[in-house]
Amino acid sequence: VHTFTIDDNTYLPADFVETLKKEYAGTVYYDRFISGKWKIAEGLIYRQFADHTADFIAKAKASDIVMADIGVDFGGNGSATAFNLTGYTAGYKKIYTLDEYYRKGVFSPAELERDFVSFVRCAKKKYPALRDVYCDSAEQVLIKGLKNAARKARLPIEIHNAKKGDICQRIRFYSALMGSGRYFISPQCRHTIDAFARASWEQDSYDKRLDDGSANIDSLDAQEYSTEHRMNEILSVL
Repeated sequence: VHTFTIDDNTYLPADFVETLKKEYAGTVYYDRFISGKWKIAEGLIYRQFADHTADFIAKAKASDIVMADIGVDFGGNGSATAFNLTGYTAGYKKIYTLDEYYRKGVFSPAELERDFVSFVRCAKKKYPALRDVYCDSAEQVLIKGLKNAARKARLPIEIHNAKKGDICQRIRFYSALMGSGRYFISPQCRHTIDAFARASWEQDSYDKRLDDGSANIDSLDAQEYSTEHRMNEILSVL
């Protein structure tokens, strides 16, 4: 029985097909969308990143960052609070995780607000293009506190609810960025680096990311929240 592959579609331009192959290399999406094999997702999600981590570690020139956003994931018992600062070069040619904040356990709203203001101030000083912050919408009381703290500190930013869309769409987005060589992480962002390297699919489950505390999902969520509102724009210029 012949399995229909992307190469069987003669109407697709060759350069488009080659681009897709690069984007999905080393992922379950290559097997599905390129090779036509409908495999269950298993093992590491970002195999290319895990196998070639050093290729994704790079510092951005501050002057090259024309836009920047922060994603916020709130923690609690057994999870961490994470802030991820993401920057974009002109035309979305490169996307960088520029900085991160990671604190595990429970701490007071006052401490959260203090740390948030400090993180934003440092980020804004180095990357003036920072404008927007996207927070986990499940924690409206904490978001209100961050808004009040930002206003008192006179931080020129806007704080929004994150979209929190389909996780698999976010995974495909980062898989595409990695495959096209456009996503990089600053070397000091060790929690985010480790999170991408260890992210795994839940065993015997269909397209579900493992979230049992064995890996750092918090930094992944914060990272995804920071870019989610721009995904369609970025993918349109892949």
